[in-house]
Amino acid sequence: MDGLLSSLTRWAGDQRATEAASSRARERWLRQQAGEAATLGGILVDLVEHRAEVVIGTQGRTHRGHLRGVGRDVAVLETASGAVTLVAMDAIRTLQVAPVDAGQDWSGSRAPAGKLSLAGLLDALAADQSTVRLELGDGTMVTGSLRGVGADVVTILTEGRPGRTIHVPLRAIASCGLPGPA
Repeated sequence: MDGLLSSLTRWAGDQRATEAASSRARERWLRQQAGEAATLGGILVDLVEHRAEVVIGTQGRTHRGHLRGVGRDVAVLETASGAVTLVAMDAIRTLQVAPVDAGQDWSGSRAPAGKLSLAGLLDALAADQSTVRLELGDGTMVTGSLRGVGADVVTILTEGRPGRTIHVPLRAIASCGLPGPA
């Protein structure tokens, strides 16, 4: 009888070990599948849902803030002071999650919903002739009053006397900074 109990105990232990190994393998496989389906937009969607604090690197600058929205070609950040930065997806070189959220697994397998776009957001700002600070892909900064948005161009009236009108191709914009509340 003792031999039978000993064999059953050993068999049960082997079964638990096999089951645990199988479970770990399944979990690893699911993580791998999710990782292979990940897109930058999908990761940003996950991060927006968690109101994550991120650091986004572009060619010339680093932008830190809480993700507030993501569209098909733009990420919207808000700083602690309330300033908003629109970052063009094509300009993103690095995306870091703040340390408090670093252990979270962001699968990123979904696409941004809705029609939010950089051009659409800039067009809405142009209606108020908002003051903006554009970072261009080459690091050039353009500051002024946003006057209009065309099919592929943004028109800015620069500050100073006399102000100059500058036309910037949409594809050249890496980010657009907006001042925070006064």
